[in-house]
Amino acid sequence: MVVDEVLAVGDAEFQKKAIGKMQNISKEGGRTVLFVSHNMAAVKNLCSRGVLLENGETKFEGDIDEAINEYLKNHNQLACQKWETIKGPKTNFLKLLAAKVLNTNNEVSINHMITKDIQIEFTYEILKENELFVCGFNLFNGHNIHILSSHDKNSEIIKTPLEKGIHKRTIVIPGNFLAEGSYTCSFAIMRYNPFHVELHEMEILSFNVIDEIGENTARGHYSGGFPGLVRPLLNWK
Repeated sequence: MVVDEVLAVGDAEFQKKAIGKMQNISKEGGRTVLFVSHNMAAVKNLCSRGVLLENGETKFEGDIDEAINEYLKNHNQLACQKWETIKGPKTNFLKLLAAKVLNTNNEVSINHMITKDIQIEFTYEILKENELFVCGFNLFNGHNIHILSSHDKNSEIIKTPLEKGIHKRTIVIPGNFLAEGSYTCSFAIMRYNPFHVELHEMEILSFNVIDEIGENTARGHYSGGFPGLVRPLLNWK
């Protein structure tokens, strides 16, 4: 059975029934369902294997998670950067050595499920002692909309200078916060009182958020378009 973008129409109940019917046909009826879609949540929920086509040719065939990762790959995306000692971004007291996007297993990853935490890790070297500063992080979506900014304002480094050597700071973006899509981020070093930006490295990292269908997501079992820049799973009372 060939099913082409069937979830582009219908309400939530229709889509839920359609997915259930396809699952029953494939499992109980012994038939193969060829499901054609750009909806990653539906693809992941329904399929066990995937085929990725490009210009009429098979680019990838195999496990569905690997197929989704291959589909979402963008050669301009970067989940890890490392700099040589001389060439890295730096100030007169600090130099940036590495930046990484990590999954919940502390592995570098470009693709992350919507329900999972995403870790952004920055490694830098302190070149000069007795310097007070603050780390900053900015996040942009695929339309270059500035989603959020975060300063490490509660850290001890604001009032206690770090010793010379290599240090790391990690920021965690919680699961069920961002909507599906592509994101880029920047990293900054700032001083307070008076405020001054010492370093701001734009588009330093990028990653994708992949949607899911199920009770642990904001969309539940609805497979259609879901608007909004963020996708929190809020409590209703």
